[in-house]
Amino acid sequence: MAAASTDNKRIAKNTILLGIRMVIVLGVSLYTSRVILQVLGVEDYGIFNVVGGFVVMFGFLNSAMTTGIQRFYNFELGRNGEVGANKVFVTSIYTQFILALIVLALLESVGVWYLYNKMVLPPERLQSAFWIFQFSVASMMVGMLKVPYTASIVSHEKMDYYAFLGIYDTVLKLIIVIILPYISADKLIMYGGLILCISISDYILNFLYAHIKFKEVRFRFEFHKRLFLDMLSFSGWNIFGKFSVMIKDQGLNMILNLFFGPVVNAARGVAYQVTGALNGFVENVNVAAKPQLTQSFAKGDLKRTFDLMFGISKLNYFILYILSLPICIELDWILRFWLGDNVPQYTSIFIILVILSSLRGTLSTQVSYVVQASGIMRKYQVITSLLELTMIPIAYTCLKMGANPPAVFVVSFFVSLVVLVVGLFILRDIVHVSLKDYSTKVVFPLLIASVLSIILPLTLNMLMEESLWRVVSVFIVSIISSFLVFFFFAVTSQERKSIISISKTTLNKVRNRK
Repeated sequence: MAAASTDNKRIAKNTILLGIRMVIVLGVSLYTSRVILQVLGVEDYGIFNVVGGFVVMFGFLNSAMTTGIQRFYNFELGRNGEVGANKVFVTSIYTQFILALIVLALLESVGVWYLYNKMVLPPERLQSAFWIFQFSVASMMVGMLKVPYTASIVSHEKMDYYAFLGIYDTVLKLIIVIILPYISADKLIMYGGLILCISISDYILNFLYAHIKFKEVRFRFEFHKRLFLDMLSFSGWNIFGKFSVMIKDQGLNMILNLFFGPVVNAARGVAYQVTGALNGFVENVNVAAKPQLTQSFAKGDLKRTFDLMFGISKLNYFILYILSLPICIELDWILRFWLGDNVPQYTSIFIILVILSSLRGTLSTQVSYVVQASGIMRKYQVITSLLELTMIPIAYTCLKMGANPPAVFVVSFFVSLVVLVVGLFILRDIVHVSLKDYSTKVVFPLLIASVLSIILPLTLNMLMEESLWRVVSVFIVSIISSFLVFFFFAVTSQERKSIISISKTTLNKVRNRK
């Protein structure tokens, strides 16, 4: 019990560190998005989004391997310490180098062909789009080679340095935004080139820190065949899951481009900019908690594993909900204040629909984490991925029949709900988690709390005339009502005691420092 309490406090501490990082990142990102949209214009911003998104689409291979490397790193640290972790590090260097070569070959062949023959782009901007494509490819290669070093930092829960890297990256992007209007060359090309420079510097910092801090981060000319095959097997099944995510986030983007052109892609880009910033707060919790979840499973402590799964699911949902609710209620005013007259059509409805999908996603994430910790991936990934892939023909058919762009996101949301339900049944077969406990402790409390907490801020929005004072009032009332409702309706008595205990400990430390 004492060990679990200490681990919970470490998760809380790391989450706070990452939360501070996210606040800074969010504030700067909102400003940079506005300036980039103004400097590049809606059309060029849409080009950057769709071309960069196409490259990211091929990154599902790297994403699958990244998940595998992180899982094995966490698992080996929990079971075999530095010796096991070194084997994972060495093996991951080999796998990432091979994967980078494969992805590079695919992008420079299939990718270039699609860019010139299928992508809907203004002819006069095709050359600029080509260079954005190349810069995006180079950034992806650097990102792939960085994965083994980032995995070591996260597995050791060095969230202070991880937070520093995020702030460093954001500050550099802010500098780019400041100098970009004064550059006389093609701004779209220059923006892509400077983003590549940031990726390279991120790699160097990760490389140096991991080599200095962690003994197991030492490359040896050894080939651990069994571990290599295990990682490929794990990641091979995981590819199905990452492929479905790629289809949802980037494949649907390509469909929007085919039917409506780059302007709608710009609206999607803004929507994902907003929801990406909000999801960043949730990801902070996942980054802080996932190492302990995997290591608890590796030690055979299923109770701790399930407690983390339930608790982190609710915490992630609450964080995203409390941030999203006032934004959704006052979305039109916020977009006008943020982007001025440059708000692309459909942006508001895109943001709301993507946020709904993200709220659902906070539940699916922890389910997949436990499956990954078990290593039994095949059934879960094949079935859920095939379900995810049905989004493409359904969305395409809807648009072909004359539906508006938001239909794509509606399809995505309802299919993802089915995926969550099916995934829970598969998880029950793998680790015997109680679906009754999950429903009564997670799903129903969150639904009840969501409905109750929206009443006061929505009423306030309807009664007051639009103004800055109304926006501030809605934000304050929304945060207070959401916190109180979730605290009393969505958490168990034991979780409530833990929250109070951690809060008291934090306050005592603050008082002692004074």
